[in-house]
Amino acid sequence: MNCINPSFYTTYSSCYARRGVFLFVFSFCLIPNVFAGTDKLACASSVEQNNLGGLPEFNNSTTAYLGYRCDLQPRISSFLGNWLPSLPAISVFQSNKIRSTDFHQGIEFELAIKRIGSSQLYFTAGQIKSQQVLSASEEIPFVPSNANDRNDAVNIIENQKARMSHENAYWGLGFQMPYQSNQSLTGILFQQVNIDQPMQANILNFEKRSLFQARTRISELIIISDSHHRGLNLNWQFGLGIGEVQLEPSQVINFEKDLDRVLAIKAEFEIYYQYRISRRWFAYSSWQANLRYWQQVNNSEDYQLAPNNHFIHQANLGFGISF
Repeated sequence: MNCINPSFYTTYSSCYARRGVFLFVFSFCLIPNVFAGTDKLACASSVEQNNLGGLPEFNNSTTAYLGYRCDLQPRISSFLGNWLPSLPAISVFQSNKIRSTDFHQGIEFELAIKRIGSSQLYFTAGQIKSQQVLSASEEIPFVPSNANDRNDAVNIIENQKARMSHENAYWGLGFQMPYQSNQSLTGILFQQVNIDQPMQANILNFEKRSLFQARTRISELIIISDSHHRGLNLNWQFGLGIGEVQLEPSQVINFEKDLDRVLAIKAEFEIYYQYRISRRWFAYSSWQANLRYWQQVNNSEDYQLAPNNHFIHQANLGFGISF
């Protein structure tokens, strides 16, 4: 839980978004004519709900986020060479709550490395940041990262609002295949995820359901089905992972070996519909749901982590161009 001046977050959010849009447009401007007819650029308005996990005694606001999303979608393995066979895929998104400092923003990047037949090996990386103001459903002790014992905890009283920050950074290597109507699987990805977000836990010598700053590292294997052709598309991802959670202050939290280990599930589902307006222009709409869940592998009365169920769903309506 980071108590920082909201104006700083608003300014940072705006600058972050401008940098992302600049990178996106810059990449688009570098596209030569040799790519004609192979790639798509699409932008949409978005409406989103974002519920943070690992915080069972905090109530999420039902107010929606409003924003935009832009995607550069290159054709997989366009046979331009064995190395770097296609353009990078870039996604930029930004959304905010009306009359609030809450935001959700990010940039995602994929770079094809090596063509293998009609498929390709690729590298992916991204960073997602968000901030939410939540209210406590009961009195909750918050343990600062520099605390020496339970006496350094600060009580959050019932109905008090607290600003929570979430940061997700990831990178991975994967294998992509072109979409085929008789083959639903289009990719497999190994990914390393680092998440920095407050979460609740029962820790020996601290009050039950105390709030701690947590850093979670997860290694996961994901299978993917993804397509964005004319008409109706049903896209999905499913992944399993294992990782560990480090609570702060790490120097005073003691536990048995492997109690910080977690099993993780990642699931995404998208309904995407594309309508062709002309040879180059198209309109599209989509609904996406994204769930990341993890649970402690081994349990102990002295060290219990709250299960995490971070859920996002988003609706998009926009236009695109093929070039």
